[in-house]
Amino acid sequence: MVTNLQLGLLGIGGLSILGIYGFNRLQEWRYRRQIESQFKIPEPDARAGQAAFGDPDSRIEPKLGSGVAAPSPAVGPGTGIEPEDSPQESPDLEPMAGSSTSADSTGIDASICFVGDIRLSAPTLPEALAGVMAQAGALGKPVYWVGLNPRSGVWEDLGVQRHAAYERIGVGLQLADRGGAAGESQLAKFRSIVEAGVAGLGGQATWSDLQEAVSRAVVLDEFCAEVDVLIGINVVAANERTFPGTKIRGLAESAGLKLQPDGAFHYCNDGGVSLFSLGNLESTPFALDNMRTLTTGGMTFLFDVPRVSRGARGFDQMLQIARHMVAALEGVMVDDNRRPLNEVGIERIRGQLAAIYAKMASRGIEAGSQRAMRLFA
Repeated sequence: MVTNLQLGLLGIGGLSILGIYGFNRLQEWRYRRQIESQFKIPEPDARAGQAAFGDPDSRIEPKLGSGVAAPSPAVGPGTGIEPEDSPQESPDLEPMAGSSTSADSTGIDASICFVGDIRLSAPTLPEALAGVMAQAGALGKPVYWVGLNPRSGVWEDLGVQRHAAYERIGVGLQLADRGGAAGESQLAKFRSIVEAGVAGLGGQATWSDLQEAVSRAVVLDEFCAEVDVLIGINVVAANERTFPGTKIRGLAESAGLKLQPDGAFHYCNDGGVSLFSLGNLESTPFALDNMRTLTTGGMTFLFDVPRVSRGARGFDQMLQIARHMVAALEGVMVDDNRRPLNEVGIERIRGQLAAIYAKMASRGIEAGSQRAMRLFA
């Protein structure tokens, strides 16, 4: 016969087992979360231009026969390879045809933005708009704010510190970027946020057509996807050798490249805009604290086509440095299929570059211009 004491002991034993099981499951869950956070692979960007180094789907790669391009003489500061001029600044940008409201006359680029023209009842400092600026900026697309200086008659960027008071303000949400097109709900929410914010200041906003903006966002995004291209050139070690990180760093820095926090060396123009980069073909990023001990089987030069003005010149600069590193490291210049990259393939890339730049120019989005830098940020 089972006594109350025995029943109690059985109950305590059962609870202990359940407690141990629950604790083990909790530890297992915590351990799994820790592992996932440490080794989680980043999601790929919506555009090819943001793909990781070495992704064969993210850039132009010719499919070629054998033949390695001949190395060039040493390059770097003072050797004829100098950074390009600062990126081209667009002149006063004309609004896209079809936008018919007074918002077109603001200082916002109406060809790539959904634009609002705000009239305030009294001169207002930008600080009064801080709340609505923060809300609008959280919608996932770039937002631009400008104010018409009543004294100079010049539109001024409100994203920098301003002490003037404005009665007329322009605001625009960018219709597309490398994350895709802005949707109708996104644009409508943006409009509602701005209207509610300026109403509290005794103001009103006039808008460009919402449905037209939605259509333009789709068209603009499709166009950007067509020209958003990375050109990659790989330099790999021959005969199963590896490249030492110290030599890579020395060659890169002597050629004018600087190591950046993103794990790649960048070649920048006088304005600080990266013309091309040099990253590790393997998974370990380059960093100041690992270059002494790092070895790698290859490197990748990447050229972000729509962000570089006069792209053929920038591509040739990258090519010269790649050739110099091939000679210095006794490596081989190859495509993503590890087939040697020869002059035929290089000329093919130049032809593709020319086609992309012509297409961008025909749409009024010059490569490296302010408009292009915004779209392909």
